[in-house]
Amino acid sequence: MKKYLLIILILISAVSAYPQEPEDIIPMVFPQTVYPGDAFMVTIKSSDIPEGMFDGKKFRFFQIINQGYVAIVPTLIETSVAAHEITIKAGAKHYKIEITVGNKVFGVTQVNNLPNDKVFPKEESLKRIRAERAALDEIFQRVTPPQWDGNFIMPIHNGITTEFGVNRMLNEQRKSIHYGIDYKAALDEPIKAVNSGKVVLCSNLFFEGNTTIIDHGAGIYSIYMHLSSMTKKVGYLVNKYDLIGYAGQSGRATGPHLHLSVKINGISVNPESVYGLPLSEPQR
Repeated sequence: MKKYLLIILILISAVSAYPQEPEDIIPMVFPQTVYPGDAFMVTIKSSDIPEGMFDGKKFRFFQIINQGYVAIVPTLIETSVAAHEITIKAGAKHYKIEITVGNKVFGVTQVNNLPNDKVFPKEESLKRIRAERAALDEIFQRVTPPQWDGNFIMPIHNGITTEFGVNRMLNEQRKSIHYGIDYKAALDEPIKAVNSGKVVLCSNLFFEGNTTIIDHGAGIYSIYMHLSSMTKKVGYLVNKYDLIGYAGQSGRATGPHLHLSVKINGISVNPESVYGLPLSEPQR
């Protein structure tokens, strides 16, 4: 009996001496420097579900395999160039970390030869536009559990013709900010899903033309515009790399291309900043 008690005491001592995983780990932000309109990632391992705040707005955390709790946070294109504070509460613990928003000069470009009604819509078209905007706003307000499969990818491996944030002059008369990326594409060139998710819209919109929207969860949506045709229907669960449509010039466009937008919590962000986030598979 004494022999068994001695063995038990040795095992208890060994377990006590073994370094334990801390209950909470200080949150990390990636990348540490962003530019206006970029998205960034905050991670924290915690025994409590954390809550976050950035620039006066709350953001949500979701549990991700091997990463603890993760939040994907958008910055507005109007965000000031400065060090910005991120506050996080996890149970009784409070953290403050900083992220730097660097300076970026957004270019200017001319877009001509557009139909005049696509630049200055008539009243009948304005009614349609308002109805479409209301429907889109309702979609982008939904926050579902993460559905992505690791990192985000490009929908097409062609060059970029118009970058995110560019100030455009339409028909030399109307200013417009470009809240997405335009990729070179031949007519009917295949377009892939940038990540896994659920199709929540397939419709012909006034400005956007044939448009497919995918909900990736955590408030992240990818929007594919000006398609010639769409291959998926609302409710369809797509995998990363799946064919979702073909490039076209429907809507307000002067030639075939793909316009990709990404929304996070209703805010348009630079898709290129999302590609660079080192995401793992969500906890399901």
